[in-house]
Amino acid sequence: MSAPMPTVLQPVRSSQIAGIGYDAEARALSVLFKNRDGSAGSLYRYDSVSAEQYAELAGAASVGAHFAATIKRNADAHPFVKLDSARAVFAGEAVSS
Repeated sequence: MSAPMPTVLQPVRSSQIAGIGYDAEARALSVLFKNRDGSAGSLYRYDSVSAEQYAELAGAASVGAHFAATIKRNADAHPFVKLDSARAVFAGEAVSS
């Protein structure tokens, strides 16, 4: 059995979020949160997120505030699951197998 595909993220400027990624086929948003010390923390996948919602989040002046107001606040519309944070890689990083 092969290892799960990595979750490719784009880094963002946020005090709460280290990076975000989007799978258009699955309509899934991936969010890597920061720990209190600023290091990478937990990785979550949020379902039923449109490409437009992802683009608005990626372009928001405050990614954390926009996420809280549009995705997190609407948990019924965007069910989520915690993923293995070891799957997270930032775009341009080498992926180990």
